[in-house]
Parts: sequence; C-alpha cells; structure tokens
Amino acid sequence: MMTLILLRYGELALKSKKVRQKFQNALIKNIEDVFLDKKTECGISSDYGRIYVYVDDVSSSIKILRKVFGIVSLSLVIETTSKISDICNAAVKYSKKLLTDGKDFAIRARRSGTHPYTSQDIAKAVGFTVLSANKDKKIKVNLSDPDVEIFVEVRNNKAFIFHEKIPGPGGLPLGTQGKVLALVTDERSMAAAWLMMKRGCKTDITCFDLHSKHIESLRTWDLDLEIEKISKEKWREDIQKIAERIDADGLVFGWNLEEFKEDITRSNLPIFHPVIGLDDEEIEKLAEKIMDDEI
Repeated sequence: MMTLILLRYGELALKSKKVRQKFQNALIKNIEDVFLDKKTECGISSDYGRIYVYVDDVSSSIKILRKVFGIVSLSLVIETTSKISDICNAAVKYSKKLLTDGKDFAIRARRSGTHPYTSQDIAKAVGFTVLSANKDKKIKVNLSDPDVEIFVEVRNNKAFIFHEKIPGPGGLPLGTQGKVLALVTDERSMAAAWLMMKRGCKTDITCFDLHSKHIESLRTWDLDLEIEKISKEKWREDIQKIAERIDADGLVFGWNLEEFKEDITRSNLPIFHPVIGLDDEEIEKLAEKIMDDEI
C-alpha cells in the first residue's frame, strides 16, 4: 500500500495564477526527475496549492523531497472524504497510536473550497469524537500547548489528516530564475551558490578542485550540476570566459565584507554576493545544512 505525502510550497502562492501554474509544473518536473534518478517509485498529482506524492519507500522519499527547492514542508497524511463523519472516524483511528495515557491534544483544522461547515466546526466535531474515543486514556484537550497536535486539512471533496510537518528547503523551483555562474572554493562560496539555487537560479560552478567536499555537497542539490575546473592563477579571466560561453546572467561569489572591499573583479555581468552580510557562525550553520547527508 502506497503512502501519501502532502507537499506545501510558499513563495509560489504569491505569484499570479499563470506564473504560479508554470512554477508548480517546474516543481513537479524537478520532483519527478530526482525520483527517477534515485530509482525510487512515486506517483504525483496536484491541485491549486498542494502537490501529492504517493510512495512505497517512505524514508527514502522524505530524504529526496527535503532536497527539492520550492518545497516548504511535507507531511505523511491519511486521506478521507470531506464529510465530517468520515473525517471524525479517520481521525479517531489516527489518534489511537499518538494519544497515550495522560497526554493532551489539540485539533488544528483548515479548509479550502465550499463546504456546509467552517474550520471551527471541524475542529469541534473531531476534537469531541477523538476525546470520547480515547476517554479510557484520561486524555485532555489543550489548545495552547498540547502534547500532540492533529491537523485536518479539507480541500474541496477530500480531507487529509496528519500530525507532523517536516521542513523542506523552501525557495523557488530550481531553474525558474535564469542562470548564474558561481566560484566555489570554501564554505562561504558553497553557501553563496546554494542560496542562488534556492532562489530558483540554475547555478553552474567553477572551482579549483573538482572533488572537494563543497562541490560534492552541492551535487546532492542539483542532479544536473555543471562544474568546470579553473586555474587559481587566472581565475578572474577564466570565469569571465566561461560566463560568456554559457550565456550566464550573472556571477556569484562568497566574499565577506572585507573581501568585497578588496576585490578587483570587473565584469559586464551583474555580480551577486548573497552571503556578504553573514558572519562565520551563520555560515557554519548554513554549511552544515547543505552538507547534511541525512536530509
């Protein structure tokens, strides 16, 4: 039996309907490509605002999805109809393993579409039913600081129940915002390149060492990462030539403020410095996230 994973995206929702659909399609394509590359089966569907991924291998699929730019969060969900009676019955079954003796809980409900009830009606009905079904466990309702939160999301004629939101990288789908060329030589420049990827840019890489840990980490975020080794002595000249050859829209560096002040790089292209305002501690935390193989 396949497990359903519900995906949420953030910034796409701020776009016009036409642009939003274009970006959602790009996000779905990126998801399909990475599942295909990892030889992991999935089925994908979507509606206006959510993407649904049906998988067999849950742990591998979560790891894959957490490295797809554009995904803000994901949840393992159970699906039922939008009838309140069906939602209540499904929530009771779902709550049995979550609500152990003495725990308190809250129902968080939201809905999208036209229904003969409000989100508050759902929360009240589900809360009462779950409380009654688990009364032998001496559980209680606690809306301010519960041990367990059970979420109910009704979307048109379907409802989804879950208790956990697993964070994704967020940002925009990779490849939707033009192409840039980044010089990657250390943690700061790796973070700079990654942040441009997160903004949706197709980010090609230049480096001095093709097999550095920073390059290997970036490969896990872009299946089609283009990397070219350049000379330490002539890197300014080389990077300009490569940028022209690949028709890049800009250059990306990981300079801090002092390096920025001393830099003599000249280019007809825009130059981006996405980590210029980050201190060493912030860079270290970001680098840990980028290089985390468990994500």
